[in-house]
Amino acid sequence: MGAAKALIHHSYLNEGRALYEKNLRVNDRAEQGVGIVASYHWSAGDEAKWMLEQIGGLLQNGCRPEDIYVLHRTNAGLALPEELLSNTGIPNVSTSGSYWQNGSVQEVLGIVKLAYDSDNDEAFQLVYDIPSPQWELSTRRLGRVFLKEVEEQGQGTSLWAKMLSILPMARPFRRKGIVDFMNYIDRIKFALAHQALTDVVAEVAADYSEYLKKREGPDAVEELEILEPLPFMVARYPDWPSFIAMTKQLSEAASLRKMETSVVLSTIHRVKGLERKVVFGVGMSEGILPHWMATGESIATAKRSSFSRDGMPPSSYNGRIEDERCAAYVLLTRAKEQLYLSGVRVSGAKVKLPPSRFIWEMELDKEATAGVREALAAFQKEERGEHEDI
Repeated sequence: MGAAKALIHHSYLNEGRALYEKNLRVNDRAEQGVGIVASYHWSAGDEAKWMLEQIGGLLQNGCRPEDIYVLHRTNAGLALPEELLSNTGIPNVSTSGSYWQNGSVQEVLGIVKLAYDSDNDEAFQLVYDIPSPQWELSTRRLGRVFLKEVEEQGQGTSLWAKMLSILPMARPFRRKGIVDFMNYIDRIKFALAHQALTDVVAEVAADYSEYLKKREGPDAVEELEILEPLPFMVARYPDWPSFIAMTKQLSEAASLRKMETSVVLSTIHRVKGLERKVVFGVGMSEGILPHWMATGESIATAKRSSFSRDGMPPSSYNGRIEDERCAAYVLLTRAKEQLYLSGVRVSGAKVKLPPSRFIWEMELDKEATAGVREALAAFQKEERGEHEDI
């Protein structure tokens, strides 16, 4: 409770603190003596591996999966914990569904799937109406009527083949849209033959990001962030089939598991009022929590300008540092017995991130933050960039 009070103090002016403290009372049913340990890691990959080790140790010592929360500021930050937990056989479920069930993620992968195999009808149906980067949003939208024409009038064993068969008979405007669609998929097909898979996925994600900006404007920010980890997740697998097999497995497993018997992965905002014995608060870095949109700072990626947050549309999110601090307060007060806080030095886009200011505002003792201080000093001294991106 002391750490929570110390943290939330920073959201109140001096003249308002006395009244706030007067109204702040410990719930009679609250568990006392919650332990807090903070750590700091080079990358999200290092952080997730550390988290997995801690959870493994807890389960060996009598803790159950249903006793554990893994919380992050954004849905994108839950992709890697989901993968590692699942690959280790630890049941887990996300309150927002599997990362791989997200619509934007599925559509980006659908474009690559169709380029990889033009006979993939499922991918065709998913992406045929997404304008390529060369076209304005309002210019080529093939639409459901087009798909119906392909299905009913086309000749061939796949939707792609049927589309080719009706191309000569298509009206000029429709023909232009079909050719644009074909050229874009062919471009990605060529890239698959000549570039690393992770670079191809990054290219498609960047193209799709431009589409999102045109389609959704200010509301596209969260979806754009969801795509950021995608190329680095792909890089973890030796080839396209093994990567797709993983995404299919995790997506299917997500619908079969129950929260009552699983580690729950969630954004912080979805667990207000809920508690579990053990909580992992991952992503406790500046730019993640507090979120970069609330700090007033722009965090542009060093690796790919297409994912530069400077290029994002103005956001309708009017969050303040106080709002982010309240999210950290929610995170801090979800644990009944043990709280693990962790942050990362390097984001997936190779942006250097210091530890979250909220870790220091909690006024934890030196022992609790020793891991953060030691790791930060070591990283600042070396900065060799010898770790994985994610």
